[in-house]
Amino acid sequence: MNLYFIEQELLDIFDTLEENGGELTPELEERLSIAQEDFTDKIEKYTHVISKYNADINFIKAEQKRLKELADAKAKVVERLSKIMIEAIDKFGDEKPKSKAKFVDFGTGVVSVRNSKAVQVNEETLDKVDKALETMLKNLHLTNSLDVVDKLYKDDIFAITADIANEDGVSCYATPTVSESDLNYMDVEVSAKIPLKKILSGEEYPAIRELMRHNNIKHKTSTSKSFLKGELEQNGSCAPNLAKLVTNKSISIK
Repeated sequence: MNLYFIEQELLDIFDTLEENGGELTPELEERLSIAQEDFTDKIEKYTHVISKYNADINFIKAEQKRLKELADAKAKVVERLSKIMIEAIDKFGDEKPKSKAKFVDFGTGVVSVRNSKAVQVNEETLDKVDKALETMLKNLHLTNSLDVVDKLYKDDIFAITADIANEDGVSCYATPTVSESDLNYMDVEVSAKIPLKKILSGEEYPAIRELMRHNNIKHKTSTSKSFLKGELEQNGSCAPNLAKLVTNKSISIK
């Protein structure tokens, strides 16, 4: 096949592929297939195309990184200016009669301070409980005690997290330990790789115990911010070392 014809055909195919978002239709796949008579020429052309596309991909990734860094820098400027404006409007701005929100009207626009409630989770507490669970599970593995105990005990979590707190130093919260109330608002996401043959063999161990038997078990302690927000708004400090309700201030520009 004529080399020029191959090149033009490939350019047409690649243009179509890009327009299709890279999806290879049966027709395009047929046109891209390599026969013996054009084997060497097409391999050479495909190699050049792959090299060019890899170069394009690297350039695009570098440009994405540059644009992200630029966006992040601009976002920081917006954040800092917003903080300065909020402090000034809180201090010198007028107050809306009903909402009591502070604002400033400069003729061509109005800037007001908006207050919103948000849950601030103490990740330190979650990490301590996660480490405690890891320690407890490892001990059960080492002592072959998984079939002996029927649950994990909160007193063990308290003891281990207290030791972790002593090693790490005092946290920024009221106490570095974990309370029973904190534990009531935590979840544990558990996952592990289990051989398919174990599933197909019909073994019927309790699910969590079967997961614990695997040394490659992964677990992560978490909490629900949306649920905690409702509890904190209704009951106050429901989980003193885990989360607290904070007021976030932002500006509204009209």
